[in-house]
Amino acid sequence: MAKQTSSSLEDMTALLSQLQNFQESSQAEWNQVLSQWSNLEAVWRDQQFDRFEPLFDDLKATYREVADDCDRYNSFMNEQIAVLQDKQARLGNLPG
Repeated sequence: MAKQTSSSLEDMTALLSQLQNFQESSQAEWNQVLSQWSNLEAVWRDQQFDRFEPLFDDLKATYREVADDCDRYNSFMNEQIAVLQDKQARLGNLPG
């Protein structure tokens, strides 16, 4: 059973690392998009802008929701990893 716990812990840690890397890189890319939008927003004023701005606002709201979901998932994974580490430590301390 300890081997399964160890394997699960390794898999969960790897998944968390990949999720954090994804989140960091997507946030960096998103920051570039927001910067470019800010530049364009300062000079773009016509009917097309009036049609596009609400769409972009929806995109920003959706991105924020996804980023918040990723934060919650990271927290959940960290908690689960802590539980598995505690379980693994207790199993390692059993007499035997």
